Amino acid sequence: MEYVELKIRPGDRWFHEFDELVAADPELCHGPIHHINLLSDDTMVVLYEIYGPKERVDALHAEHDHPAETAHLGDDTLVYTHHDPSDVAYDLLTVANEHSVVVDTPIEFSDDDELQVRLIGTAESLQSAFGAAPEGAQVTVEKTGEYRPGTERLFTDLTDRQRETLLTALEMGYYDNPRRATYSDIADELDCTATTVGEHLRKIEGYVLREIAPRHWGRTR
Repeated sequence: MEYVELKIRPGDRWFHEFDELVAADPELCHGPIHHINLLSDDTMVVLYEIYGPKERVDALHAEHDHPAETAHLGDDTLVYTHHDPSDVAYDLLTVANEHSVVVDTPIEFSDDDELQVRLIGTAESLQSAFGAAPEGAQVTVEKTGEYRPGTERLFTDLTDRQRETLLTALEMGYYDNPRRATYSDIADELDCTATTVGEHLRKIEGYVLREIAPRHWGRTR
């Protein structure tokens, strides 16, 4: 099974006018879209997060007459909406259905408010779906490869040498508490320098932490 990661920006920049309101609000930030479905009547239901207080999200919905169900999710907000999709959103979901590909979730917003979408399917179905991408959107391929779910994908994204270094560090107890191995111990096992081990592990840690941290973490710095 293959996957392709895309960045998608509609021609008018936003998939829904409420997206623009969230992006412009200093208290709010786009969170992940957890579920999205196109119904038989061509309306759409979406379950997604907004990073920011529920009270502000509710006020924004009320100010602009956008009905939605919301719930507290820690300090952030879980939102359920049922509405008519934009042309681009409708075309995207229709393409996925017609070409037998899976739209993986969560769907994330990038730092410049493009949608980051992962499609899963056979090589042939992905190629045909990409060829039928909505005309009203700018679509960029970010990454392709063999699909692995969840945390397994993080591991397969590492280089061969990084994977070897990480597994050796785990086996030797580098991440145990108390720590049972040093960079030098791992380096002796891998026949490389302690500096090289440190570089590999720091790159791995940085990559994994950035992947699991919410996108709005930088706003609290």
